[in-house]
Amino acid sequence: MRFPRLIPPLNIVTVTILAMAVRALTATWTGLTTDEANGVLVAVTGSWADMVQHLKEDGNAPLLYVLLRLYAGVFGSSDLAVKLFALFLGTVQVPLSYWICRRFLSKELSLQVAFLLALCPQLVRYSTLVRSYSLISILGLVSTWACIRVLTGARSFLWPIAYGASTAALVYSHYWGAFVAIGQACLALIGTVWRWFTLENVKRWLAGVALSLLLFLPWTPILYYQLTHVLDVWDTPPLPSFLVTHMASLVLVGAYYTLDPADQLALLISSGLLLLALFSPRTMITPAYDGRCWKAVAFCGYGAGLLVSLFEPAMRDRYLTPFAPLLIIVFVTAFHELFPRLPRLARAVVPVAIWLPMWIPALLYLSSEPETGTPGIVAEIKRDLDRRKDLVVISWPIIVPTINFYLPEDVKVVTFPDIKRIKFNRWDGMLERLRNRKNLEELLDAMQATLAAGGRIWLIDRYHNVRPRDFNDEQSMKGMKYMETEVYRMDQVRTWLALHAEQVGSNKLAPGRDFSVFLTIYRPRKEGEVTAQLPFLSAPQAADLAGEISPGLSQDAWQALTTREQDRGLRR
Repeated sequence: MRFPRLIPPLNIVTVTILAMAVRALTATWTGLTTDEANGVLVAVTGSWADMVQHLKEDGNAPLLYVLLRLYAGVFGSSDLAVKLFALFLGTVQVPLSYWICRRFLSKELSLQVAFLLALCPQLVRYSTLVRSYSLISILGLVSTWACIRVLTGARSFLWPIAYGASTAALVYSHYWGAFVAIGQACLALIGTVWRWFTLENVKRWLAGVALSLLLFLPWTPILYYQLTHVLDVWDTPPLPSFLVTHMASLVLVGAYYTLDPADQLALLISSGLLLLALFSPRTMITPAYDGRCWKAVAFCGYGAGLLVSLFEPAMRDRYLTPFAPLLIIVFVTAFHELFPRLPRLARAVVPVAIWLPMWIPALLYLSSEPETGTPGIVAEIKRDLDRRKDLVVISWPIIVPTINFYLPEDVKVVTFPDIKRIKFNRWDGMLERLRNRKNLEELLDAMQATLAAGGRIWLIDRYHNVRPRDFNDEQSMKGMKYMETEVYRMDQVRTWLALHAEQVGSNKLAPGRDFSVFLTIYRPRKEGEVTAQLPFLSAPQAADLAGEISPGLSQDAWQALTTREQDRGLRR
């Protein structure tokens, strides 16, 4: 008697459906993060020339914004529409990567690569954001494949063109894509020295490089402006040991680990697996696949990013998504080369199963913790704000776009340091505007006028350990970097409010993977009430965090897709 198959056969259709389901279930359907809101507004606000100008001031590469603007022209720019755009890009990566891998790997290995791409927590998380991370992951694989095809002897004149176009598109998607191209250049150099490639093929590769540079040339003046004017807020350099030991966490697992010994052991194992794959002397080499090439691009590209970050601390884990497919291919092929005598079933299961104990907790975290909790803040403000008298003050610049994205236009908002309501941040000159004493004085005057008229202050700032700061002191900021300066200014604002107003209730916390944010309400002091003295100023304590603001709407993807009224509820 034959029993019906309970588990569908593992093919690329099944894996793609799995990838889409995992991304839909872990995506945040409650609203856009501050980076997403900023990006959507940059893409759809004003003319095409306005978009270019906004990008120049924002510091980002343009390709995703162009695609998003074209997409929004057809499907709109609602939360649901742009989230589906991100979900599509994140899902299509899996079958496209499988198709590419089938050009040089067996079906079994290609399915393993696709399965790992479908479940990789870092790719899952960042592919659900309306950002360029899925795009650079896709283009990083396409560019590297085309590079290796050119260097290893593909005769068609189309391959150098494909390589040049895909590499230009990669850097047009995100500037960190350039580190993949640096890895490819290192491969060409190493392969030339060790005579892996012929001189003719290296010349064809150089033709592709020339094409990519030519295609990127029109954007070069804007890139130069961004490099010399636009602030990178992440100004704390990472330790080299961190970037090496946490490579697996940053690229494949997700930086969700605590100091718990079990978590640290899992991190050690995952890093050991990657280092073993990269440095193993046994490398798969077939007529269609040369593992040395893929290892060289992944190792040299990541290493270049590591070196640059020691001098310009701009590395974030999400910028490393283009290396994830390369490292997964290296790992899968290295595993099969290292353990050729394993039974066939073990060879099919173990390369995937070995990651699941590390990936499943990260995926469960993503499904339970929303990317942003700011829609909950907006919902509370809309419910209780007196629009005639109250004032919303956003003293943390980073969170401004997403708050203003959802607040109705008739709500009075003052943001720091721009002292007006803005749609998205202008990062060129941001540090100078933060340090400008005049901007702080204008903010204090606006709050004083609101309190004098009987209105309340709805203060939104970053979740942090608040300290009393003399709001007349400017000397202490000398020499401070950006992140220190913004925290100092936020504390000065809270100090002024503690001395001139009365806090209503406790600080409320809107938690999120993106940023955790404080909402605090202040009302005018009653007549005759004694003002607190600076030395006795009370900062938010741990007990204050009990008043947690819920993230907002449903985390359930199906409910978000079927209940359109929820999506409209927070939009202005």
